Amino acid sequence: MSDPNLARLARRHAEHERQSVLFGVIFAVLAVTLLVGAAIYTEIVPLPFVNRPFSTPHTPPPPPVPCPPEGVLAVELDTVNVAVYNTTTYGGLAKTTGADLEKAGFTLVDTANSEKRLSETAIVFGPEAIPQAYTLALYVPKATLSYDSKRTGTTLDLMLGADGPGVVGPEFDANVPLEPAPGCLPVEKIK
Repeated sequence: MSDPNLARLARRHAEHERQSVLFGVIFAVLAVTLLVGAAIYTEIVPLPFVNRPFSTPHTPPPPPVPCPPEGVLAVELDTVNVAVYNTTTYGGLAKTTGADLEKAGFTLVDTANSEKRLSETAIVFGPEAIPQAYTLALYVPKATLSYDSKRTGTTLDLMLGADGPGVVGPEFDANVPLEPAPGCLPVEKIK
């Protein structure tokens, strides 16, 4: 063999050795990364910088709801003013629910879509409309009572949520006092 051929073979041999070393190092780094990742995934090795459990943000408890005055009876339906608002993406829900409430005897003030999106149906009322809110709750048992101490007047807002309105005829004795909501407080104790 001539010198140029020997030099070319030596260069090729050195290049193959460098490639073997480079690929060996890359393979070793990948193998170590895979082993460490598997150990962390299976919780054999804990992560040093994540030493606390993951948690969800604290949500405050819902505001308290006032109890109806002791011994108060359901209000005459035609004296209960209700505005029905659809907080869902379902079209016509406020209108059909309002029609159901009018058939039951309530006075429908307004029906509209709301920009708020609620998952649960709520009856929003102020301090002057506590008996009216409890009376409406008898007809919409899915609704939660939502008290707004700054609200004036006796008109109620029925905010229809994604759980559906669920308007039903009441099954109660009109001569029996309204049943207080669980966990309610006297209106004087609510700030």
